Amino acid sequence: MPICSYLAVPLAGEADGLSARLGALPGCEVIRATNRDVMVLLTETSGRAEEEALRSRLEATEGLAALVLTFGEIESEPQGGES
Repeated sequence: MPICSYLAVPLAGEADGLSARLGALPGCEVIRATNRDVMVLLTETSGRAEEEALRSRLEATEGLAALVLTFGEIESEPQGGES
């Protein structure tokens, strides 16, 4: 189950709208900074393919100036013999 965190920087004047759009996406939680127009975006998906699809949607979100992956925990599928 991939869990990632990003720093999301909005275009000028787009912080409220961007926060709402990102927070409306399934598996996304937005935490806004109180003193800057920047936010932390936490994502949780069910697998690598879903994470890659979500990342593409994030990058195409209106009002987004920059998106930086700060942490990604993507577990690989267990191989035979592992518990």
